[in-house]
Amino acid sequence: MTEQENKNTITIDEITYSVDDMTDEQKAILSVVEVNAITARNLNQQAIQINHQLNCVNSIGEVKRRELKESLINSEETSKEAVAEDTVDAA
Repeated sequence: MTEQENKNTITIDEITYSVDDMTDEQKAILSVVEVNAITARNLNQQAIQINHQLNCVNSIGEVKRRELKESLINSEETSKEAVAEDTVDAA
């Protein structure tokens, strides 16, 4: 029987098996294998999405860290300028 004659088949390691000829135990194992494959694909997609989200969060965190550093440096410069002005005014 060809695969076209019996569409209810599965191929494992290049050997095609008829699902209709499988025992109930074999069909149960096949069901677990199929669920496992679907779950693995879903988890891989979730991992891709999580990695993307993590990259975005890390990028925003880095931008904000630089923004904070720049703000602190500017504040220090402003404070130093204010102290210098106070010193000049006092003289």
